Amino acid sequence: MENLENNVVTEEVQAQETKTEEEVKTFTQEEVNEMIAKRIAREAKKIEAEKQKAYQAQLEAELKESERLMQMNEADRLKAKAEKYLAENCMPKASYKLQLSELGKEVGLGDTIQLVDKLKRIKQKQRVVKIVRYPQEPERDNIEISNLQADFARDFVKQQKEMRKELDAIKKQLADVTRG
Repeated sequence: MENLENNVVTEEVQAQETKTEEEVKTFTQEEVNEMIAKRIAREAKKIEAEKQKAYQAQLEAELKESERLMQMNEADRLKAKAEKYLAENCMPKASYKLQLSELGKEVGLGDTIQLVDKLKRIKQKQRVVKIVRYPQEPERDNIEISNLQADFARDFVKQQKEMRKELDAIKKQLADVTRG
């Protein structure tokens, strides 16, 4: 009876080892490089599509604005342009980088916060445009706030470039590890 139990246990262990071996797949450096290249190509296509979409939206907005201006007389057109300029330039464009406090953990990307700078006598609403978190060193966490109008297409392209640099660094590390 004990022999039968040992055989069943042994067969079960062997079956588990076979399953584990089947689940683990190793890749050659060429396969890793190919996967990374495909991923980069897909991301580049996405970036290009986003840029085209943003460009198209900008062109449509400019076309609508010019059509609206064409329907106005000269005085109203000048007034509309002046109002647009004042709306865009009424506040100095500024960006601040801040260390997060415990309270800052609740702040999310895109949130609007009230900036009060007593030295510069500034009190204005700012948007959170960047968050950097360090899980191992939370005291280094910081955010960037700005009253600049967000250009998501530009930010997206910038983020993709940073990701490409990180991917290239990882590829280099992988190549060094496989050589070494």
